[in-house]
Amino acid sequence: MGLYATALDERIAGLVSVSEFTTRRSGGKHDLHLDDISREHLLIPQLGFFKDHPDRIPYDYEDLLAVIAPRPVLVIAPQHDQAADSEAVEKAVNQARQAYHIFDQSEQIDLRMPDDYNRFSEEMRQEVIDWLGNRP
Repeated sequence: MGLYATALDERIAGLVSVSEFTTRRSGGKHDLHLDDISREHLLIPQLGFFKDHPDRIPYDYEDLLAVIAPRPVLVIAPQHDQAADSEAVEKAVNQARQAYHIFDQSEQIDLRMPDDYNRFSEEMRQEVIDWLGNRP
């Protein structure tokens, strides 16, 4: 929800996202994510219409990240997150980086991919603290 809030509310100065998302358009083993947000949790029920065709979803997380530009974003995507495809997350961040490049602010979006699983470890907490400490 942090991505949505930051994308939709310009009063939010920036975002730290830890194990928050996996892309939806990639489908495959992460179809459960689409089912979770559309049917089980009813967060975005209309996305359920795309369950059989995730490649047709009208927007994905790289679009939300791009809308946040040029505000600062830190994405921490553990390599062994059982609920996310870390390669797809990396691709999404790199696609969103193009929007940051338009603002000449490419350094404002940062991706960290620790050799860890879906948790908020002491090392991740320290990365967040350090990253926040370097913000103006």
